[in-house]
Order: sequence, then C-alpha cells, then structure tokens
Amino acid sequence: MKQEKTKLQRIREALASNQDATVVRVEEHNYLPHRKGYFNHTIDFYVAPAEGLYTAHELQEFMMNLVPELETTSVDVFWDYDESISFGKLYFDESIGLEKIVTHTEAKITDPELANSEGFTDGYRKTYEDVTQDLRRRTWVRVYPNQKYIHDLLVGRLEFGEYRTDKNVLKEYQPKIEKKYQPNILGKIARIFSSE
Repeated sequence: MKQEKTKLQRIREALASNQDATVVRVEEHNYLPHRKGYFNHTIDFYVAPAEGLYTAHELQEFMMNLVPELETTSVDVFWDYDESISFGKLYFDESIGLEKIVTHTEAKITDPELANSEGFTDGYRKTYEDVTQDLRRRTWVRVYPNQKYIHDLLVGRLEFGEYRTDKNVLKEYQPKIEKKYQPNILGKIARIFSSE
C-alpha cells in the first residue's frame, strides 16, 4: 500500500519545482519526544522571488502561488501601510503520529479523619487515565522581497524585519535603475522658437 505524501513533502516538491522562487534557508526544529507549544516538529522555509518583488500586492500574489494545490491552515497576508509593509507567510499544520499517555496514580491518606475523603476508600485512591493525542508539525513558508533581504534578516541586520519593514529600508534592497540619457526635446524646441 502506497503511503500518502505528507504536507511537508508536498511543500518541498512545490518549492523545488518553482523556477520563480528561491529557497534561501530552511530551519528545522525537532522537539520529539516533547513539544514546544502545540508542535513536536517545526519547519521554516525562507523564500524569495527569483527576481525580487517589492510591493505588498506583488509579494502576496507570489506567495499564494507557491503551493497552490495544498490548502493552508492559516495565512498572514502582506499589508501595505503608508510608511511600511508587513510580511506574509503560509501555515501548514499536520499530524505526524499519535502519542498515548497513560497515567496511573496511587494515593494513601495517613490521617484517619480524612480517610474517606471524596474519591478515597479507607484512605486509598487509585486512578488510571489513558489519553491519545496527535503529534503535530507546523510548516511555515515565509516570503521576503529578495535573497539579500533574507540574508540580512537571518544575520540580525534588520531589527523587527521578520514581520515588517520600512519602505525606505526596502528601497535599499531594490535594484538600482540606471537612467539612460534622453535628449531634452523641450529645450531644443524652446531654442528653435527663441531664435526666430
């Protein structure tokens, strides 16, 4: 029997096959057999457009097309504010197994006045509890304007740059556009009329 692919496998395949995207870094944290918060395993994909994108609208559209065939658990959208842009990310949660927790407790009361407290018989109480819960993984796909931005973020050059950036800071990451020389046509016309 063929086992169905995990969400993580499908995300890896989608990102690897997308020529418009560059996975700059992957951070993985395996907390098994324990968990951090609700999750036993977390993965962060730091992704940039291959050619760089610099508006909230462009980045949002790019992000939503990274793993289109897989339903997200949640989405943080890109927001365009007057002076800044907040970054978006995709969340994918999945079960990666089951954990059965069995608790056996025995208690003995030595004070005869309390020997028949609620749940006790002749000073003794035994409990048995059996709980089954999912082992959980969360995968984030975090999108940023370009590879250099991600590099600077990961080495600590961008304070709070994981969540948002000032538009003036973002301009520093945009490619410089060389201005081509264009003749001043209006100046030539003005000289022609003034010489008559």
